[in-house]
Amino acid sequence: MERRDFLKISSLAMMTTYFVSCDGAKLAPKSVKKPNLIYIFPDQLRAQALGYVKQEPVVTPNIDKFAAESLVLTDAISNYPVCVPYRGMLMSGQYPHTNGVIRNNTSVTQTVDTRTWWSDVLKANGYNLGYFGKWHITQRDQTGNLEPGRRHGFDKYFILNGNAHMKSSYNSSDWPDRKGKKPEEFSGQSKYYSAQYDTENTLEFLKQAGSQYKQTGKPFAAVVAWNPPHMSYNSYPEKYNEIFKDVDIEELCKAYPDIPPKGTKWGDYYRRNIKGYYRMIFSLDEFFGQLTQCLKEMDLEEDTIVVFTSDHGDCLGRHDVISKNSHYDEAMRVPFIIRWPGRIKPRHDDLLISVPDNYPTLLELMGLSDKTPAEVQGTSHAKLFLTGKGRRPGSQLYLKTEDNVKRLDLGRRGVRTHRYTLRFDDMENGTAKATILHDNLNDKFQMLNIAKDKPEIARNLVKTELIPWLKLTKDPALSHYQDYLS
Repeated sequence: MERRDFLKISSLAMMTTYFVSCDGAKLAPKSVKKPNLIYIFPDQLRAQALGYVKQEPVVTPNIDKFAAESLVLTDAISNYPVCVPYRGMLMSGQYPHTNGVIRNNTSVTQTVDTRTWWSDVLKANGYNLGYFGKWHITQRDQTGNLEPGRRHGFDKYFILNGNAHMKSSYNSSDWPDRKGKKPEEFSGQSKYYSAQYDTENTLEFLKQAGSQYKQTGKPFAAVVAWNPPHMSYNSYPEKYNEIFKDVDIEELCKAYPDIPPKGTKWGDYYRRNIKGYYRMIFSLDEFFGQLTQCLKEMDLEEDTIVVFTSDHGDCLGRHDVISKNSHYDEAMRVPFIIRWPGRIKPRHDDLLISVPDNYPTLLELMGLSDKTPAEVQGTSHAKLFLTGKGRRPGSQLYLKTEDNVKRLDLGRRGVRTHRYTLRFDDMENGTAKATILHDNLNDKFQMLNIAKDKPEIARNLVKTELIPWLKLTKDPALSHYQDYLS
């Protein structure tokens, strides 16, 4: 992309971005005993597609400013990069073979529903909790609502039904007059963008919970699960059509060798949808700015931990992959930005953090490390967040299980290190249907499979990294890798 085009987009973006005041009352400050938490994760936002990363021509001024004030983890991933397994790991602190969420289907989430979620811990320790947006983790009752025993501490919730950004209805038992209705049915608008509605509900919660925090010291935690930039990529308000309008798609594609050629199925898919993907990301930046502005107006910035991440990335046709659920960095790598002014020093760090690590890390930061259940498999990196020093894992686990629940020992297994990504397909008794090894240092777009040329690297990664992961996660696939121990 030419610099003049980028500057044109940036200028337009800055003019279009606006904030909605949350009218937070600035009350007399009280001594802070417990920090608040806002955990924000859009669906399908890859780590590369944010402005501050400078890898793609995305415009995200609010997130860029936030990143400059925060700890940015450059190598965060989604271990099982698809919606339901990510949420199972996030909320339980356990890997799929332990928490039971081994497919992207809420019909297999009964086990994780019996676990103690980090939200349960916060609720038991006096927190006011709210959840807004895409739930997509445990099953709901026949009316679409969460039964009281399945709310896991969330006092207030507005849950999106489906993946339609502009057409979905919501469910919440807290406002019966809105239950099962689309936002426009009680807002008067003809169409309502889901991310806008999720943001408005979050702002309403922050006004109430923030004021209560100021008055009584009762802390709050909010989860914001925006559905965009999930497909379909043309479902956004018309006002965003001006952004990226003049970007030359073919010039853009020249910079990325993993985009298939024009005239191919996935090459055309990428070209058809990339502007919509970027536009939705820009819209989220706008809404993100509203949330951070609200904290600033309420004088709650120093009292609130804010996390911005995603459940997984999106290949969008790159590597001939439609979106997620693969080992490629576009699918696995996610943004992870955490801000806590005065406590966490702004910087970039290449910590190989995994999804279950979020649970114990956040609880320890919030002074609740002694409340972390023993069955949590994630590792707390709170000390590293605060000081830059602490245990650093050598790899991250990658997995995808078979749809056949009777053969959970099959599917894909692998690891990602700073240097390599390794993947086995359907390993059985020491033999895999396919082995993929990428040198991420010398092949940043993961175009070459060097498994046949470098078998000793794959073998060493199995012995030193993959097998310990399979043991930790109680993965039945472990039995198929015993030959690598000899």
